[in-house]
Amino acid sequence: MSKIKKLTPEILKKFIVEEKKKIHTHADETVEDAWAGGKDNLVKRIDYIKKLGIQEAKLKEALNKVQKHRLKLKETILKEL
Repeated sequence: MSKIKKLTPEILKKFIVEEKKKIHTHADETVEDAWAGGKDNLVKRIDYIKKLGIQEAKLKEALNKVQKHRLKLKETILKEL
């Protein structure tokens, strides 16, 4: 009549073993999904990282120029005061 099962150590152990199997199979699937794009996908990501590095270098140069000009302007303002 009642659908409530008693939780015995054997049932608990069986449940844990089944869940471990599920976790291991899903973990393998996610690793395969990460490599699903193959070499092309990995190459694209590496190229994108290189591109970002080049952009970062350009932005750093521009920042240095702005800082130098700001320093010069600050010095001239202080001289005028």
